[in-house]
Amino acid sequence: MHIRAWFAAAATLVASFLFAVLAIVPAAHAAGRTIDFSGHTWSVKSGLYGPGPNYWTDNSQDVFVDTNGALHMKIVQRDGAWRSSEVWLPTSLGFGTYEFDIASRVDQLDPQVVAAPFLYQDDTHEIDIEYSRWGYPDNQNTWYNIQPWTTKGNQAKFMTTQGTGPITARIVWSPEKIILSTMQNGVALNSWTYTGANNFAPGGERVHINFWMYEAKPPQSGATQELVINAFRFSPQQIQPQLIIEPIAHVNKSWLRHEIKKQKIRIQKMRRKIN
Repeated sequence: MHIRAWFAAAATLVASFLFAVLAIVPAAHAAGRTIDFSGHTWSVKSGLYGPGPNYWTDNSQDVFVDTNGALHMKIVQRDGAWRSSEVWLPTSLGFGTYEFDIASRVDQLDPQVVAAPFLYQDDTHEIDIEYSRWGYPDNQNTWYNIQPWTTKGNQAKFMTTQGTGPITARIVWSPEKIILSTMQNGVALNSWTYTGANNFAPGGERVHINFWMYEAKPPQSGATQELVINAFRFSPQQIQPQLIIEPIAHVNKSWLRHEIKKQKIRIQKMRRKIN
């Protein structure tokens, strides 16, 4: 009896360790196929990885772009297991404005699922927009996070009421601040500006979109879930040129007197022509 209990405890410990390892394996190691969406080539995640950890599907019936150019991502039961969806870009885009036009009703998502456009480098360098109720139907449904989210001031939460028509999840990322917002018809339904210490320099981050099951639990409805994203847009940050004006004390005075004299002569000539 004691031997059985010891083996059970050891098996539980090993399983917990494996799940922890899977949860932190970078998604880039789980690439299956690629898809073309909104002018970019995206990698499609597959295998058993975090978050969750979830099984991830790269099946062409579960992650695909339709004839109108919209991206479809599913949470579906396939091959004996529930599977989630994720895509990401293979290179950094850097500072700028990221916009995701979401056709699905994020305020009507199953309480167990998470829809998230985000920028990810590692678990402490991440910018998240997450639409989810985290398993609780009465919970707020919009979460803005700068990782680590447990740091005070690194999270804001809202209740988004979408209404008719798509929304736009927007990330505006600059060296000075990060603005996360949910827009509809050009109006912000909610918005949060972050100016804390966990902003970071670009280069290692990648754009991700995932649609997954919180705690790896199936949708509470028991039905297949689908997220539809009409378009993705990125506008790089525009660097404003600075006008450098040399102080007057550093200007060559002889040159300045010469230029003033030239201008006076030019003005006198113009006056003679007019008269």
